[in-house]
Order: sequence, then structure tokens, then C-alpha cells
Amino acid sequence: MALSIGEIVRRLTKRYGSVRQKSGRADPWELLLWENVGYLVSDARRAIAYRALEREVGLDPEAILAFNPKKLARVIAEGGMLAEHRAEKVRECARVVQKLGGVGALREAVKENVQNAHKILRRFPSIGEPGADRILLLLHMKKTLAADSNALRVLQRTGLIKEQRSYSKTYKSAERAMQRKLPKGFAALISAHQSLKVHGQVCSRNNPACKSCPLDRKCPKRGVT
Repeated sequence: MALSIGEIVRRLTKRYGSVRQKSGRADPWELLLWENVGYLVSDARRAIAYRALEREVGLDPEAILAFNPKKLARVIAEGGMLAEHRAEKVRECARVVQKLGGVGALREAVKENVQNAHKILRRFPSIGEPGADRILLLLHMKKTLAADSNALRVLQRTGLIKEQRSYSKTYKSAERAMQRKLPKGFAALISAHQSLKVHGQVCSRNNPACKSCPLDRKCPKRGVT
């Protein structure tokens, strides 16, 4: 019998523990910076870049825009490849939030309702539907799995969803399929989101560590060659 999403999460939590978001407080502005400060890296490395930004530049939009762009790239270098490109995205976040009226205005606007919050968050760089859902999940505003590409790969390989022609279609399919099967509370949802994401980095696209996987014996390994 195939694994349920509940059993998958239980096994992953047993293996990795209760995985928590490392960006700091659940704040929309901080979470937007967290999303943009790193690229294709683990949360541990993203956290190093985020803390360096906080320590050496500050999180204030005016401080970010006043800081030399090339120096900013060096500050957040630990966040992965394309440091100058990431630095420009962080600067663009600062520009967008200023147009909204500042960090306080962003916080108030996001509080209004989920639909409005989703629309506002997607005005920022790197934030599509999955990114906006992820931020709203961490803000305890939307009950969603908000599966990133790593988590989607786990769900597809375990047979819970089918891979579609694009990431966007696969994401929407997963959201529909998981809607009635998700944990009830936000703490459990966030733990599920994080555990699946972390495990997806082990269950990699080209070299999954099946022999050490806590799901190995019951996983149909769909898409694994």
C-alpha cells in the first residue's frame, strides 16, 4: 500500500526532527528578503547570507539602497551563485516596499486578507504563486503545503501526485491533491513543508540517496532511473 502524506511526514520528522524556518520572526518583509538573499542553497547557507545582510547592512530599505551594490553582493555571497544578481533583487525588494509606503505599510496591507496579501507579495522579485503561498503559510495566514520543487519531487516519486508538463502545473496539481489531506494546525503544516523540502534535497533529481531513505521500502520511486 502506498504511503499517505501523513505517514511520509511522520517518517521524515522522525529522521530530520522538527525542521523550522531559519529566517527569524514571521514577518512579511523579513521573509521577502529571506527568499531573495539566496538561490539554490540549503536553509543553513541562506541563513548565513541573511544574517550577514542583517549585521553588515541592516534590513531597513533605505539602508539597503544606500549600500554599495558590489559590496552588498560580497556580503550575501554565501547565499549561492549569482551574488550580484541576488544583490540587485534585494535592492529591488527595497524599491518595491518603498513604493508601497514602507515596511509598516507592507505589514498592514498583508494583514487585510489572503487574496490581497497574495497579490502584494507577487509584486516582489522571485515571488510567484509558490513563494507567496510559502510566506502566507509562515505568517499563519493560509493553510497550504506550499511545496517547492524539492518537495514536489518527493510527492511525485512516492506516487501522491503526477508530474505535469511544467513546474507551475505540477504545483497547482499538488495543491489540489493535498488540500484535504494536510495537517490541521499551522505548526504541523510548516513542519510538513520544511521536512519535505529538506528531504527533497536528499532525494535529488539525478542522485537520490535511496539506500538511506526513511521511505525506501514503500516508495515506488517514480521517475528514478
